Amino acid sequence: MMADTIIGNDQEKFKWSMLAMVLLGVGEILGCFFIGTIVDRFGSKTAIICNLFCLTLMIASTIWYIVVYEFNYMAWIMCFLWGFTDSAINTNTQEMVGFEFNSSAEPFSVANIFQCIGNFTFQMIVSQLKGK
Repeated sequence: MMADTIIGNDQEKFKWSMLAMVLLGVGEILGCFFIGTIVDRFGSKTAIICNLFCLTLMIASTIWYIVVYEFNYMAWIMCFLWGFTDSAINTNTQEMVGFEFNSSAEPFSVANIFQCIGNFTFQMIVSQLKGK
């Protein structure tokens, strides 16, 4: 969808859509820390409400991007919100599952942060590739 809204040749479309997707990785990294702090300070119920709010923002930004259908700042915001929301929901879900079975939640958190860092790293690498 993003590549379709970018003006230019295929290489330019690929480059700018991959650079916008870097914010998905940044959102993935920040989302897990954000929701982890909310869970630690206020508990899982408040974190679920925060996740619903983030999900609403993500859906609204995506719908707005589809309606406008133009590559601009909203593409960057939409990608960030997708990553942020994905990470926050995954972290909160894994935290609840970890505590439900009376085991340590640390393995879930470590796995999630490595997933986020990997996503960010590989998006940066892919954005620099020359070719399809």
